[in-house]
Parts: sequence; C-alpha cells; structure tokens
Amino acid sequence: MSSAFYDELIKIEAASLRSALDARERVGRRVDELLASMPDARVLLSMPGLGRVTAATFIAEVGDISRFSSAAKLAAYAGLAPRVRQSGRSLNSVTKPRAGNKRLKRAWVLSAARSIDFCEESRAYYDRKRAEGRCHYSAVIALARRRINVAYAMLRDGQRFESRLG
Repeated sequence: MSSAFYDELIKIEAASLRSALDARERVGRRVDELLASMPDARVLLSMPGLGRVTAATFIAEVGDISRFSSAAKLAAYAGLAPRVRQSGRSLNSVTKPRAGNKRLKRAWVLSAARSIDFCEESRAYYDRKRAEGRCHYSAVIALARRRINVAYAMLRDGQRFESRLG
C-alpha cells in the first residue's frame, strides 16, 4: 500500500476526531449554560473538586434535595452510608453498602478523590482517615460521605462552600 493511501486514512480519521471534539465542546457549552441557570448547580459548583459533570449528575439523579429529610438519607440513597445488619443474636455487623444509586456514588467518589488535590480540608480529612489505618479507597469513600453531607447542608441552606481553614 502506498503512502498516499495512508495519508488519506489519516486525513479521514483526523476529520472524524475533529468532528467528535467539536460535538463534545458544543455539549459542554450547553451543559454549562443549563447549570448556570440552576441555583442548586451554582451552589454545588462552589465546592472544590466538584465539576460540572458531578454537579449535573447530582442534579439529574437527586432532583430536589427536599426529598431527603437528612444528609444520612441522601448518603444511603447514594450508596455511601455503611449498612448495619443485625439479627437477633449478632452484634453490630457493619457491611459495605451494595445498594444505592451507582451513578451518583461513582460521581461523588471520583469527585472526592480529585478534591484531595484541590481542597486543604479534604486533604486533611483524607490524611486523618489514612492515619487511622484505612486503605486509600476506604478513606476516599469516607471523604465522599463527608462531602455529600456538606453538599446536603449547602443545598438545604442555599449557601455556597466556605472553607473553615481560610
């Protein structure tokens, strides 16, 4: 096969990639426009390490925060609350939650893992959990739970994120 053939293939592939990138940028701009028009999104986006994808996922999966009477109920819905299983004879058997909204959990866990790099409070909480002997993933899950508690309070009160360290 000649180099002209490969050149043509490369041009076709480059045009296809450019088209996909342009479409992605258009969708991103539209998501930004929609989020800018939502008060809850503006509150969520003030939290360090929480971007437009996580905010959009939260709003799409949770809807109105008043559906939940407490942050613990929201965390359970997201699959971030430990589950206590007891029978008549067992004592406090705490297990990992297997239920919950998997898309919401994934978004919050990824956001929590990323927030370690951007937020001093998140880093301090993560380091404290690691010092307690938790593995990385367990510490990130604990941080995600903590952050969902904060997000619940922010949305309930209509307050943007404020660092306690600053």
